[in-house]
Amino acid sequence: MYWNANASSLQLLGLADEIGNYTCHWNNSLGEARFKTFSITYEDKDILNEPPEKQSFETVAIAVSIALAILLLVSVIIGVRFYLFKVIQVLR
Repeated sequence: MYWNANASSLQLLGLADEIGNYTCHWNNSLGEARFKTFSITYEDKDILNEPPEKQSFETVAIAVSIALAILLLVSVIIGVRFYLFKVIQVLR
């Protein structure tokens, strides 16, 4: 549970197929007891039912793709630089 002077946060535990009913109790600035009841549902069940291995694989695939694209870009820039340097040397 996390809290500060104005708010508190509690991680709710449950399964993706559940509908959770929760009640929050507090005292307002006048000392009066208040409460609110609310329900939690998961609307995007595809993400919740996706195995963690697949999420991890997709993250690694994206990272490797970006790294290879950057490596290719750096290689092309270095190649062009060497080519231009050689052309300048031949022209002199």
